[in-house]
Amino acid sequence: MNGTSNDAYFSGDEMTEIIEHEGKRYRRVQIEGQDGDHLMDEEANIYTLDFEKIGKAGDSDDDEEI
Repeated sequence: MNGTSNDAYFSGDEMTEIIEHEGKRYRRVQIEGQDGDHLMDEEANIYTLDFEKIGKAGDSDDDEEI
């Protein structure tokens, strides 16, 4: 089955939603400075809720060489 399933897991005081899609696990996250939720996979890649890759955790558009 290649559908999408949602599971909720508790971690401390927070509830973390884990989404499985096409054999991969994603965690629902909120990104500071952006509206809405996003998904993050186990390699820290960031996706829209439609599973479109938009970046990687830790990457920043405003990095400047000094």
